[in-house]
Amino acid sequence: MNYNAVNDFIKPSPYMAIYHEDKRITYNDLHSHVCRYANALTERFIPGDEILISMDDCPEYFYLFWGAVKTGVIPSLLNTLLTEKEAEPFINDKKYKHIFTNENIVEFDAAARDNTDNPAISATRDTHAFNLFSSGTTGYIKSVPHNHGDMTTVAINYAKKTLNITAYDVCFSAAKLSFAYGLGNSMLFPLFNRAATVLMSEATTPRNTLDMIEKYRPSIYFGVPTLYVSQLKSLRNNPRDLSSLRLCVSAGEALPGKIMNEWKSETGKIILDGIGTTEVLHIFISNRIEDHEPDCSGHVVPGYKVKVTDIAGNEVEDGQIGYLKVKGDSIPGGEWIDTGDMFVKQGLKYYYKGRSNDMLKISGKWVSPTVIESKIMEHPAVLEVGVVESSDLNGLLKPKAYVVLNDADQNTINTKHEIKRKCIDELPANHYPSWIEFVDSLPKTPTGKIKRHLMRIWEAYSPYEEETNYDS
Repeated sequence: MNYNAVNDFIKPSPYMAIYHEDKRITYNDLHSHVCRYANALTERFIPGDEILISMDDCPEYFYLFWGAVKTGVIPSLLNTLLTEKEAEPFINDKKYKHIFTNENIVEFDAAARDNTDNPAISATRDTHAFNLFSSGTTGYIKSVPHNHGDMTTVAINYAKKTLNITAYDVCFSAAKLSFAYGLGNSMLFPLFNRAATVLMSEATTPRNTLDMIEKYRPSIYFGVPTLYVSQLKSLRNNPRDLSSLRLCVSAGEALPGKIMNEWKSETGKIILDGIGTTEVLHIFISNRIEDHEPDCSGHVVPGYKVKVTDIAGNEVEDGQIGYLKVKGDSIPGGEWIDTGDMFVKQGLKYYYKGRSNDMLKISGKWVSPTVIESKIMEHPAVLEVGVVESSDLNGLLKPKAYVVLNDADQNTINTKHEIKRKCIDELPANHYPSWIEFVDSLPKTPTGKIKRHLMRIWEAYSPYEEETNYDS
């Protein structure tokens, strides 16, 4: 069946589509601009040509992306916050016929004058439409392809059926368009449901995201755990008006239950945590407005199948840690994929236990660093924490915690003792850090995920220190 996603997402209407700085862009405007860009692209490229988009979030990003989808040109969305070394392999890749940037898009826009609504190129739901890049939490960034139908799938199953987004909503995402999470939040979900979206070009900070919420008064805010932590700290010193929000969402990494509870206490708003991957395009397990639980990823999103397996691929019983696999229509090829995450299933709910390459085997048993981190986060002195494995003088593996404190004055031996004692008293055996090191910050990707592979490098080059013991 002939299907081009542009026909589901870009439809004329007098209603508001995009808020950006002093611009107010209706769906009529958006449709006209997409037609301009599509016609200009047709003059320079042929279907199947690949282009690279390395731009800040702005309306022109929408025009270019959908103009490319309409004409069969394949856009790849590159994060502008990558280091020069990280971006170099993609910038120098000769397969890209052109690289669109913040600078040259101005000239392209000026030259794109013909807004005739020519027919979209013939495609199917399984026709390749665009590429994303993985966020690089393991140190490697790879290109991930997606098809026309993938966009409709996530917009229906997650945005409409899970979040209940309607044309009355206004969406604002801290994650940028170059990420799967941000692309869905800022572009796919509002456009499919005829809602409005708020775009912010500058890099995300706790202050400017709160400024945007106060200025544009969105009804749905999409954040990430590390940003919620920093925003909470800011709100305690400088209260803001967040009354427009009906819903907050978190993804990128597991949201600590402490943060969910403190956000609700501070703002009166709930955060729906969920898990998604670039390969799936967006969230496939999520909490619900009517059913949300701290330290829980939630239920399976409609349209997906999920299973937790042992290393041989056999499903494990409820309550046992296993490897999370997912299958759904937004995954090109429709095959089961291994997410690289460790989960426990309890009834219809799923609980995150860490990345499979982050799990620790202590005294012959799997230990989840996420469980330790969640408990450490409960200590009032702690702002952020990351747990990796280290080894003692006998070569035995044990957990080590790198902790960022709320206040430098709390950097004391007593604070370390309190944290370790809390874990010993309140977690199962072996679920406590044998070493605790206070640091100024944790290494993160541009989306706020902790780069555990860099923390493991820290540990590899750290001088040995004696394990801290306690009097019984």
